[in-house]
Amino acid sequence: MRLFSILFLLSFWATAQSQDHNLALVSNVQYSTAVEYGNDIWGFVDKNGVEYAVVGSRTSTLLFSLADPSNPELVYEVEGAVGIWRDMKSVGDYIYVTADQGNDGLLVIDMSAVGDSITHNFWRPIYDKGSGDQQLNRVHNIYADDRYVYLAGLDSDNQRGGVLILDTEADPLEPPVAGVVDDFYAHDVYVQDTFLYASEIYIGELGVYSIADPANPVRLSGQRTTTDFTHNAWVSDDGDFAFTTDEVRDANVDAYDISDLDNIKFLDAFQPYRPLGEAATIPHNTHYHNGFLVTSWYEDGVIVIDGNKPDNLVEVASYDTWLQASGTGRGFNGCWGVTPYLPSGLVIANDINTGLYVFEPTYVRASYLEGMVVDSITRELLPGATVEILGSRPHRDVANDGTFKTGIAETGTFDVRVRALGYDTRIVSIDLEAGVVNEQTFALLQRATLTTILQDNSTGSSLSDGQVLIVSEELGETLESSVNNLGEASNQLDRGSDYDVYGTSWSYQSKLASDVSINGDEIVTIALDSGIVDDFFTDLGWEVTSNSASGEWQRVVPVGTVNTGTNEVSNPDTDVDGDVLNFAYVTGNDGIGLGDDDVDDGSTVLTSPAFSAVTSTADSLAITVSYWYYTCCGNAPLDDTLVMTLSNGLDTMELFRTPESSDGWQTLRFVLTPDELAFTDEMRFSVTAQDLGQGHIVEAGIDAFRADLVTTMVTALDEVAIQGLTVSPSPFSDQVQITVPNEGLHTAQIFDVVGRVVVSQPLTGETTTIATGTWRPGVYYVRLLGEGAVSQTISVVKQ
Repeated sequence: MRLFSILFLLSFWATAQSQDHNLALVSNVQYSTAVEYGNDIWGFVDKNGVEYAVVGSRTSTLLFSLADPSNPELVYEVEGAVGIWRDMKSVGDYIYVTADQGNDGLLVIDMSAVGDSITHNFWRPIYDKGSGDQQLNRVHNIYADDRYVYLAGLDSDNQRGGVLILDTEADPLEPPVAGVVDDFYAHDVYVQDTFLYASEIYIGELGVYSIADPANPVRLSGQRTTTDFTHNAWVSDDGDFAFTTDEVRDANVDAYDISDLDNIKFLDAFQPYRPLGEAATIPHNTHYHNGFLVTSWYEDGVIVIDGNKPDNLVEVASYDTWLQASGTGRGFNGCWGVTPYLPSGLVIANDINTGLYVFEPTYVRASYLEGMVVDSITRELLPGATVEILGSRPHRDVANDGTFKTGIAETGTFDVRVRALGYDTRIVSIDLEAGVVNEQTFALLQRATLTTILQDNSTGSSLSDGQVLIVSEELGETLESSVNNLGEASNQLDRGSDYDVYGTSWSYQSKLASDVSINGDEIVTIALDSGIVDDFFTDLGWEVTSNSASGEWQRVVPVGTVNTGTNEVSNPDTDVDGDVLNFAYVTGNDGIGLGDDDVDDGSTVLTSPAFSAVTSTADSLAITVSYWYYTCCGNAPLDDTLVMTLSNGLDTMELFRTPESSDGWQTLRFVLTPDELAFTDEMRFSVTAQDLGQGHIVEAGIDAFRADLVTTMVTALDEVAIQGLTVSPSPFSDQVQITVPNEGLHTAQIFDVVGRVVVSQPLTGETTTIATGTWRPGVYYVRLLGEGAVSQTISVVKQ
């Protein structure tokens, strides 16, 4: 038996992390790197009543004794084919394990002499699917009842594969073939009585077959599942209801009434609650147990659903086994398998990344809330309304036809938020009781109209090219709309609520009208001052052109990805600090993992709308922008680049080029004169992220862009004073002293020759010494910001 280290994390750790809800962690075994990643799991009880966790990994099958659940003990290990997929079930004293890579056939672990010995063998029977004899090599999935073992997806090309039925009663160590069918590809199977339920993943259906004669299965019915990728199914004990998972992002656990196979009825679809706009994770396998659905849900961990009322599925317990997701990952990490069938009641789970988990569950009935949402005047149903039970673990339902069904795991009095497009949001206090349906009719009042008018502050003229962003943190609502040719935007808002209203337009500085109260139809006018400032929280017309296979520029709330090998953030997980709202342009924002949505095999270019740099008073154009750039991996050298340019419509000047990662968000400032690039009315800033096709990861971001026309003055390189700003000495070596005026709060900014911000530090009426020993020799630029003004830029020298 190969030895490896085991780390035990006791249940208090879970409480400290606040990741458990009615699933108390008893123990966690994290596997060594030799065992690599986990996959499926099953529970087994030996003839002495000792419980075991049968665990699959990429390299072996592991048998852990749960005689002491707080301290699982590895008692047996069988190395096998290296592969991603293993599955296991048991009949009597025997454990049966499959692998979908290599040539293991069927692994049989003999537990009949446990206490004296445990043995195993690999059984590779000969079978005929209709095209001649062949030997069993690989199997995707397995199910077992009291007699038969059902192998699904055997030796398949993912198009056929069928089911092979083996008879363990005839011979448990080398069970002979009792039946075989190859009319379909079954990704997974479940058997109850004489019915076989096949998850036919590639046609997106749950197929129901009679196996009264195991050698001649007969298809009785089929049901398409909600996202057309039927991965697994389990059936209620009475056989009246089937519950399925589809193994794709944003999929559900579905519930179906199968009491009449000629008229299967869809009942409900469940997803774990998440804030609106947050990407959904992927479900894997669900298991029915005493009215509850115990489900492995990849990056959401283990989810327990109350399935006693199949037309209203409600989450009642959960445990997040893979905290690294943090709401950002949405891939195939986390909990692969879970099983709830041990006689002790323990639930055991296997996480791909973090190992074996043993839980003590608390099964509670949901408190149900059902009813309809109507117009308060007409009493007509409001399709698309949402009903959300608020609290520490909120639940939400969308009333697609105006009726809703939802619930919560707790009992008590809860605030319920009801919303529908064009109607006021209502928050109502409702009493809820476990196992009881509270029926409600929520009547909503149509919203009031807020008309926002954008104007030029200097001329009073309307701005016909602008955007309005309306935000209510209280209601969790953000609305963006464009103004018409009169500079007006209309939005329907809740009466009695306050909103922050932002006005934006290209060539103008955004402005906020805060706490606008809506007591009826209202009008608010926002007068904007000129200036090129864009924090990207509205769409002001930047153009994206790309020839890359993936990863083009998009304006989004950034969703971070992580290089798990180095723990570095690759795609930004936030925008620039101090920015208005959390928007930026990034190159792809899938949020699944490193390399899933980066720039590949080409380039993506982001270009600003045109702006004017023509002026009679200023002699320089200052461009300030924050950027993110991350590159790694692939073939050396790392020769992909992030490039910034400025065009005047005729000529283009390169401002910045780097092949190096930025180590987070960095700010650049470029000061240009007409001698370097002629100033016109057609100035455009562009940034290009490119991948040269050598397998590198390339992620980029742009935020906080501004263009200022300024007057510069370069003075002698010695101690200087500009409007009270003093910088000395110059040249300097290990330190520089900055003295600012006594009046008001100021910020000193120092830039290097390529425009990077080296220092940005608040200063108030005193001399501050800044250490410069690590700075490279060369020219640096200093300016003072304060009270809405900017000082002239001066230069000093580091020797």
